[in-house]
Amino acid sequence: MKGSFVITAMCTIRFDEGICYVTKDGLKAPAKIKGKKYHLLCKLFENRNHTVTYSIIYETLWKNENFMPDTAYERMHDYISKLRNVLGVGSAVIENIYGTGYIFHYDSTAAEPSAPHEEPPPEKKITDFQRSGFSSPDSEPNPEETIEKLFGQAAAATTEEQLIRLENEIRRFIDFKLPALTSKQIEYIQKLVEFYCNELANRTDMLGRFLGDFLELAAFRVTLTLLRVKLYENEMLQETARKQGDKRLLNRLQFDHDWLENGLNLEIDAYQSSHHKQPEKDL
Repeated sequence: MKGSFVITAMCTIRFDEGICYVTKDGLKAPAKIKGKKYHLLCKLFENRNHTVTYSIIYETLWKNENFMPDTAYERMHDYISKLRNVLGVGSAVIENIYGTGYIFHYDSTAAEPSAPHEEPPPEKKITDFQRSGFSSPDSEPNPEETIEKLFGQAAAATTEEQLIRLENEIRRFIDFKLPALTSKQIEYIQKLVEFYCNELANRTDMLGRFLGDFLELAAFRVTLTLLRVKLYENEMLQETARKQGDKRLLNRLQFDHDWLENGLNLEIDAYQSSHHKQPEKDL
């Protein structure tokens, strides 16, 4: 892969044969990315704005090596952390799609001057969450509007009674409506929960702390549901691959299935460890 690309207003990368040069403000000389980190960056950037699954990364980096998947999973995260550090970007650019893989978000106009601000059309409501940079899936129904409204009301609640009522509504949504959604929709709602967790992180009043604890639990439950839905979708794809006799695709899907199951167990173990109680496997 060859060529130069502007990643942010302060960072440019140039791919050459077997090496990538990173030019950033404040650096006297370009940083160099080589070896497996180079191949990982190439794979992510070749598929920019699309998710690259863990199994594809594994095949790209360790296909011909006797490297255990569990060790590879940890090594992937380490490489991603180092790439983010060298490029000077965070998870908004190289995002971990939990239980699936990574996506390199790239906007070729990122370094260009922004267009003059225009107010949105009055007939279309844009939520605070959408203004933060996320957008909901256009081709799906919009349950995210329902949950966005509930979270917004909860964040603005002034009494404990109001907060408890809204939390019960959010809990019912997560328990009964969330499992019926697609993984794409749940990923959006997962980002929504993270957004409100960050928004409320600095609140020190009693209601703020109360809501913060609830959001932490909500984030855990949404993540579990997302992983379980992805496992179900994976199993449906496996069934199709079996019927079509596509062994290569079936092997890849089985690998992804193992990653998802491992991620589910890790999520439960991490929550149990941090809260010193039995994992909520029946959520």
